[in-house]
Amino acid sequence: MMVGSFRYKCSQYGKTGQPVSVCFLTVGNAIGTVFGMNRRIVLPLSLVLLLVATFFVFPLFLPRVTFLVDVPYSDTVLAVQKRELFFTQLQSGYLLDVEEVSLTLDADQLLDSVNKRSRFIIASPLVSMKLKNTNVPAMLVGQGRSTEYASFFEHFWQIDEEVMLDTMQYPDLLTALVGEADAERFAAFFPSDLVFLKGKDEQDSIFADRVSRMLKERQVITIVAPSLGPWAIPLLKDESIQWVVPAEYLSMIPQKQQSGVLVPDLVAGVHALFSGKDEIHVLTWRMISL
Repeated sequence: MMVGSFRYKCSQYGKTGQPVSVCFLTVGNAIGTVFGMNRRIVLPLSLVLLLVATFFVFPLFLPRVTFLVDVPYSDTVLAVQKRELFFTQLQSGYLLDVEEVSLTLDADQLLDSVNKRSRFIIASPLVSMKLKNTNVPAMLVGQGRSTEYASFFEHFWQIDEEVMLDTMQYPDLLTALVGEADAERFAAFFPSDLVFLKGKDEQDSIFADRVSRMLKERQVITIVAPSLGPWAIPLLKDESIQWVVPAEYLSMIPQKQQSGVLVPDLVAGVHALFSGKDEIHVLTWRMISL
């Protein structure tokens, strides 16, 4: 049989007529063969390809929950919770979007990059301050320490440290609270007497020596520090000490000495948002073990 300039022979299954192979002679009398595919292979392969395509394409049509944040917030508070936030939102039928914005932008420009499919937009505290005097959309969730900002937003996450500290779960290992004046608010909720506060006129080096001696005497394994100052530098050289610090200080701690990080619990905030119960949700501190 001739088709154009090719001659070919087709071999088929006797019962189904499905091609097994096609042999053809080219113009130069070279032999070429094209093999057909068994339907037992084609059907499972098609199903696999369909599932893969569904996995990648279907999420594109899901609504978003977008975190509109400044870069420092994204690199600290959000970064250590991003993976859990992604799966929490996916279970509820939402995709996680993160939009990092510059605080030098005009307030009216901050929302320009947000995906149109966003069901909620959660602003970091600094971004919330810039947006509070604009035409705030109902989907925007603000954050801040003072409830006076809450009136600008339909949903608001309040960073109330007294509530956050009262619900704080500390490491099971022997732990000491170390810090300056800002650590005093932690001291009222700390579960042991291992609290070392820097005196108002105490030099950093003297405070570091005092803390180092006491830690060895009491065989302390872990330090919780609400902030870090020059006093922490000598203590960081002791590789036997583990540290728990707020997310913004984590990069100052050698990785092998990072025991945990303190962050506002954004996952709980998202759960509250989806439940629709609280217009004002008070965030709690969360310690994430590392």
